[in-house]
Amino acid sequence: RKWVARSAKPQPVPGETSQTPLEESAPSSNRTKGGGRGQKKWKTKQNETKDPSQGKHSRGRNTADNEESRAEERREERRRKRAEKEKQRKIALEQKRKAEEERKRQEAEEAERQRVLEEERRAREEEERKKREEEDRIRREEEEQKRVEERKKLAVVSLEKLKSQLKSEAKERDANLKVLGGREELPSSLTSKMGKTSAFNKKLRALPDHPIDQLVADFQKLNMRKYVPEMAVAISDIKITRGSDVAKCVRMCCLIHRRYEGFAQSLYSSMLRVFGIDFQEGNRKVQVLEGGDSDDEDNNSSETSDKELAMRKRGSLRIICE
Repeated sequence: RKWVARSAKPQPVPGETSQTPLEESAPSSNRTKGGGRGQKKWKTKQNETKDPSQGKHSRGRNTADNEESRAEERREERRRKRAEKEKQRKIALEQKRKAEEERKRQEAEEAERQRVLEEERRAREEEERKKREEEDRIRREEEEQKRVEERKKLAVVSLEKLKSQLKSEAKERDANLKVLGGREELPSSLTSKMGKTSAFNKKLRALPDHPIDQLVADFQKLNMRKYVPEMAVAISDIKITRGSDVAKCVRMCCLIHRRYEGFAQSLYSSMLRVFGIDFQEGNRKVQVLEGGDSDDEDNNSSETSDKELAMRKRGSLRIICE
């Protein structure tokens, strides 16, 4: 009976006392082992409170069932948590997949938009390039047309100038040939004063720097019969730098030749001396001078004198050819 009473005693709950309400209400003297009547009375109360239907085997089965049910509940809770985690993982994966697909779609749309914009930009650039090329081609054609027109005008002007020059040269040549039969007597009104003739010779040496009309007018007023060799030497010493200078010299040579006999021979002799040749028309004597013109013998070593001599030679050749 003691063992049954001890086994039927309820287990204490943590935080609570192990005494039953009856034990708490019973006096301490009745709980002692040697209480006599008190002990009997406590045991009676204890026997009255325990369930007579519970036995040893029924209590063991209930405990096992409770343990099994709790274990099943724990397993079910773990399964439920795993299912919840798996569900949440799938939801997160699905959301991630959708976000990735949305990002890729947006990137594709942006790439397509950029491609369209790039194609439009290239098309505009190509159109502008073609337009510029067309404008440049039209401008070049217009400029070329203008240049052609200008060249035509210049050609016409040059042709007219050449025609007039040829006509004037033909007249001059005819006038030069006429004097071979004899020259007219000089007018008595011409002056031969030393000052005026010397001034004219100086102007003749610097012929490129003076207007040809002024020189012609001065020549028409002077009698230069005594100064024909000096005039030939002055013309041979002229430094020809432009084509217009040649024309001036030729005109003055023609005027002097038509008025004074012997000017052509003096001019040729003076010009040939520039090339180092001594030519005398009277006895047909030709002699090659050493070192060229005597005026330039002391200066042949310098570069400046060589350049001046080359310019004089070139100018003399052009005058002789004309």
